[in-house]
Amino acid sequence: MRRLLIVLAIAVLGGACWGAETPPLPTPRASGMSSAEAALLRRPLEFPKYEGGCPVTKDSREVTPAAGQGFGEGPIYPVGNQVAVGRRDDGLYGGKILWIGDKRYEGPALIRGKRIDREGGLHFVLGSATTDEFLLTAGGWAHATPVDGTSHWPSGVVVRGGGCYAFQIDGTDFTTVVVLRVRA
Repeated sequence: MRRLLIVLAIAVLGGACWGAETPPLPTPRASGMSSAEAALLRRPLEFPKYEGGCPVTKDSREVTPAAGQGFGEGPIYPVGNQVAVGRRDDGLYGGKILWIGDKRYEGPALIRGKRIDREGGLHFVLGSATTDEFLLTAGGWAHATPVDGTSHWPSGVVVRGGGCYAFQIDGTDFTTVVVLRVRA
């Protein structure tokens, strides 16, 4: 179950699905964050270079017993380091990633992602909105706080195919990058 959540299907191992028949990603809409919030959180993207073999983030820790292993340096973590995606009616692939926040961090965070092993975009799906950024705030999109004090934010992702994807997470006092494999 834990791996299925992280298998956010970003490792959409479908090289053949990358062909001309695959439609473009939907045009992203605004994430709903104010320009002031964006200015505070948006830092230059610094994704790892792909040099053969997906450099999947292996560092993990149990942030909360209820959600499983969080990957990366934190304090915001994806649950799992693989994402499973399924083919949608429009030919794109969709999956889910659960992001969890350590109870020691209470600020907002901005998540942006990119495929690093070849060309290809990634968008977050929040309800009916599609965006290229996911703003995590207390009380924001589908935010939940279990009894252990951690924060949980589920997100949908839409990609054109499986592969190696990096996510940069910018908070008020940190920036971290995690790499996940998406499998189709």
